[in-house]
Amino acid sequence: MITGSPQPKHKLFYVCLNVYPDGKEGGRKTKWIPTGLPERGNKRKAEEVTNLLKPLFNRDGSLVEKYQGLNDPSAKIAYDVPGLPEAALDAIREMYGEIKAEINPALRKAILQVDEAEFADRESPESIRNMLFCDYLILYLERIAPTIAKNTYGSYKDKVHGRIFEHFHDLGVTVGEVQPGHIEAFYRKLSNRFDLEQNSILHYHAIIRKSLQQLYIRQTILSNPADLITNRPERQDYQADFFDEEQINEYLRIVKGTKMELPVLFASLYGLRRSEALGIKDNAINFRNHQLLIRHTVTVATIDNKLIEIRENRTKSRFSLRSMPLVDTVETAILEAMERQKHYEKTLGSAYNKEDRHYLCLDEQGNLLKPGYISRKHSEILEANHFPHIRFHDLRHSCATMLLAKGVSLDKIKEWLGHSDIAMTMRYAHLNVSAAKHEMADIMSNLIKVS
Repeated sequence: MITGSPQPKHKLFYVCLNVYPDGKEGGRKTKWIPTGLPERGNKRKAEEVTNLLKPLFNRDGSLVEKYQGLNDPSAKIAYDVPGLPEAALDAIREMYGEIKAEINPALRKAILQVDEAEFADRESPESIRNMLFCDYLILYLERIAPTIAKNTYGSYKDKVHGRIFEHFHDLGVTVGEVQPGHIEAFYRKLSNRFDLEQNSILHYHAIIRKSLQQLYIRQTILSNPADLITNRPERQDYQADFFDEEQINEYLRIVKGTKMELPVLFASLYGLRRSEALGIKDNAINFRNHQLLIRHTVTVATIDNKLIEIRENRTKSRFSLRSMPLVDTVETAILEAMERQKHYEKTLGSAYNKEDRHYLCLDEQGNLLKPGYISRKHSEILEANHFPHIRFHDLRHSCATMLLAKGVSLDKIKEWLGHSDIAMTMRYAHLNVSAAKHEMADIMSNLIKVS
């Protein structure tokens, strides 16, 4: 990781990074990135921004591989690192924007083959077996594209056109030659060279396994080599941080009457995902029957090196499509937010954006709040009010833990959160202090006494 420190300059703090373009210690140069923070009273904040920036760069000053080749790397960085100030993001955009990666000629050829002819559907199983596995993956991705969500397609494409294609093209194996060892070697590479966590490697595994499973079902191959590997990546459960009842209520008091009130309220009271909170429209509210329907989502995805916003009339799964009771607290907040928007529209007139008017989470100009803004503003509010840092998504976990603390069963929490599988809800089971545990605690406290 690159080194650096915050330095005052023109009465503002800058992050001064040490880079070595020629790879030699003697060739050290400095890269200055503005933070926009006034020098007085902001040293600690500047140090925090420095610690956020350093992992984004290689020792030679280039962006780490995750952000290379993107048309606007600052957009993806803003999404991944919500705590970065706009001044730093603008500097990154100016220094690294409009970077266009040279496409691998072999990848270009494989893409053209798929674009110009649906040759594989007319070919024999033998021809498919003789196709390079990397080329088949390009074909597989375009075959399933109409059946998957846009953000899922963007994620798959990034992986297939990137590390998967590169590895298996260099390997040169055909579909019929792919062995479990080839796949295991790829996973080791992801872990050792790219330092990916097991959960990230599992995403690659899912793509490879599904692509081969189609061939196995069609009897093009006799078995699925991805099912035969001995060292399959293991899912690592994320241990979420969360707020307690007192912290949630204090947070809601801070954001009351602001554009962050509804997102925070939806996430903490209903346990909505960020995409679900932003997707709520006025036609999903039934004031007469006091019901709130979760059926729209707003997400972001990187497709063709561009970060795009995706608005869909669908949820993550059929279990996520759910009707919730419209409690008084939420109803009041929604009505007040609607009144604020009427005031903004009257004040701004033609400058007010009416295209997003059916959404509830809007800014003062009538624009739907951006997913990245929600995460970034959430971090800023927590820091400004000296709260422990948790992700915005952890408000959903906070909802679950508060319900669990009140004795609500995991099965009921599953329904409330819209989980598709009770196994997703079981992650909270270890937080439950049962009556039996309380009984044993009383016994042990009577046995062991500290004078």
